[in-house]
Amino acid sequence: MVMSKEERERRWEELISNEGVVVSKKRRVRSKEKLGWRKELVSDLKLLVIVEVVFIGFFSIVEILGL
Repeated sequence: MVMSKEERERRWEELISNEGVVVSKKRRVRSKEKLGWRKELVSDLKLLVIVEVVFIGFFSIVEILGL
């Protein structure tokens, strides 16, 4: 099957534009995965800091009271 020059150009433009959409969707998905991982890490770090502050406070009170 022989295509005209206009048909080839139209199909080429369509292929290029579709590829761009696919690439941007993949990039967006990877970005969301990275963001989820970072949010989870920040949440874990906040919890760790809270636990450390509570234990430091508890041990400071114990030491001051001399128990």
